Amino acid sequence: MRRVVTGLLVVALCAGMRAGALALDHPISAHGVEIKSNAAGNGKLLFLSKDGGIVGPTAAGTDDPSVHGASLELCAPGDRTGWLGLSASGWKSNGPGTVWRFVARGNSASFMRQQRNRGPRGGPGGRGPQGIKVALVKDGSHVKLVGRSTGLVLDEPLGQVAVRLTMGDNRHCALFGPSTVTRDEPGRFQARGAVASALADCSDEALGCPLDSASGAFVR
Repeated sequence: MRRVVTGLLVVALCAGMRAGALALDHPISAHGVEIKSNAAGNGKLLFLSKDGGIVGPTAAGTDDPSVHGASLELCAPGDRTGWLGLSASGWKSNGPGTVWRFVARGNSASFMRQQRNRGPRGGPGGRGPQGIKVALVKDGSHVKLVGRSTGLVLDEPLGQVAVRLTMGDNRHCALFGPSTVTRDEPGRFQARGAVASALADCSDEALGCPLDSASGAFVR
């Protein structure tokens, strides 16, 4: 009996360790987001999060953006989504690899083409001129994003906006629900005070990102 119990404890421990290793989604609190956009998807994007749960990428790892690039998605009700690529050539880190900075180089066209070839989520949202201008990811501290394009058309109020930054399998996300919105009108959306507890994970279902109209399933 002791051997059986011991075996079960070992299996449970291993399962728990594996579950932790696969926990690559990081819902985070965020100070605010501001989006301005016209019919062409051009405009302005500001996003700032200060959260101790932010996990920076690992140099030379599968989530190293200087090797694999990164992407930013904005989701809003009504199957609205914006997608922007942050090419690998624009990323650099400090010596310890705890601070990562991105500065746009050209329009990141090669990375966007690469992403569009992967499927429907690499679509028109990645074509915005310049896209993300600068980005900062600091391990255990904050994420800041500044863009000249959003890939998201604001021709009417959005109601809420979800933000997801993906670096390999490492995803950070924030949801600015109705109670956080301070301005919501055609051409402009502002919200403050997103809380991490509003999200269980960074999946499309949790964020309210668009469904694949053909299959009725979430795209990712």
